[in-house]
Amino acid sequence: MKRLLLFGFFMAFGLALAQSDDVVFSPQSIVINPIADFEVEVFVNKDPSGEASPSYAIGESIQIGVKPSEDAYIYLFNVRSTGEIIQILPNRYDSNGSDVFVSAGQTRYFPPNDARYTFDIDGPQGQDKVIALASKEALDTSDLADFKQDTQFATSDAGESNFAQTLSIIIKPKPQTSWVTDTALFYVGSQPQTSKYGNLQINSSPSGAKAFVDGQFVGYTPVRYGTTTGSHSIRLELANYNPYTQTVNLSGGQTLRIDGTMTALAPQTQYGTVSFTSNQAAQVYINGQSYGTTPTAQTQLASGNYQARFVANGFQDKYVSFTVGANSNQTVSATFAIQTAPNQTYIYQQLGLVLYPGASLEKLEQRPSEVDASFYSDASLNQVYDHLHSQLINSGWQRTSYELKDQSQKLEANYQRGGESLKLELDKKGKSGRFSLELNYTS
Repeated sequence: MKRLLLFGFFMAFGLALAQSDDVVFSPQSIVINPIADFEVEVFVNKDPSGEASPSYAIGESIQIGVKPSEDAYIYLFNVRSTGEIIQILPNRYDSNGSDVFVSAGQTRYFPPNDARYTFDIDGPQGQDKVIALASKEALDTSDLADFKQDTQFATSDAGESNFAQTLSIIIKPKPQTSWVTDTALFYVGSQPQTSKYGNLQINSSPSGAKAFVDGQFVGYTPVRYGTTTGSHSIRLELANYNPYTQTVNLSGGQTLRIDGTMTALAPQTQYGTVSFTSNQAAQVYINGQSYGTTPTAQTQLASGNYQARFVANGFQDKYVSFTVGANSNQTVSATFAIQTAPNQTYIYQQLGLVLYPGASLEKLEQRPSEVDASFYSDASLNQVYDHLHSQLINSGWQRTSYELKDQSQKLEANYQRGGESLKLELDKKGKSGRFSLELNYTS
């Protein structure tokens, strides 16, 4: 019997590649269709519900099932922790793999029950994914994977971030009601005692409400959004209804159901839209309710007077009063005064980045989108990087990739914050204590 290796899929690290209402990325589910006209279910044989995250030992066989609610073309992907993408469907191995059309309500299995081959789990260990994309029209997925390296299964070395970005480019021009995705999770090897991810199943009555998690738009109800464990603020908005808000606590591996009942607006109530910005990443609160991290998406508020509180790490809270008029559209901004502490040297004042304590600056070239610096320090590469990384995290940045190079003497990391991106390259020059740092910023 032919044995095909189904390699471990990737663990996402807080992707924030898009903030629009068109395509939504999450740390757990890669991409969500915000207006789902139909559904697709993908699952593994140890969990037909698709809700849990079962464990598979390396070498154990796995079977994948997929079922659309409407006639659809189905595309299945496997992305390894190494960044390699393997396209499970379509493939050239047999006739079953070349047929991507699945009828409404039909469940297809890969491999089929009577197949002459199996899918066997390979390393590395970790939480893995199967991604299913269902479309009402045939799609060209050659930009996601090709047959150059394997004549039977299309592959790619593009990596997690590029895969997500390319997928959004393929589906974004299509009508939002013509495609939908789903993700099945499982563990390769032993399941950790505590998972850092869980799922929020957000529903509303009536359905079709815009759903926000911690101020970030995540789709239209009903929608399932994967995110990190801990406390989260849920907000639902629907035209002619009062907003619904709830704070929940998500446990690792849990699928938490939120059912929001929307109450109709009084006929005389008028609304406007507001978004919030600041020169430092800040949480925005109105009457104790979180409206997300700046820059925020547009949100709907009833006409009237308000005061927004901007909370940024290391700065005094800012309060900004504003008025919402009927059918108005405005941006409310706050400015935090940046002060340098004694003996601190800014290497990128635009982002508030300061030099490692005690380091001696040799060269500093600053441009609006680029910094080139060199300095001396007795600290290790990890100590210097951790100092920079913590400043970025405290300013609202999320790391999307990290790689050590040159026998751990050089590293490269990429970050995202809203529509902004930052590339950081840090190099330690042997035992001399000299470091070079390059920063590239785009917005």
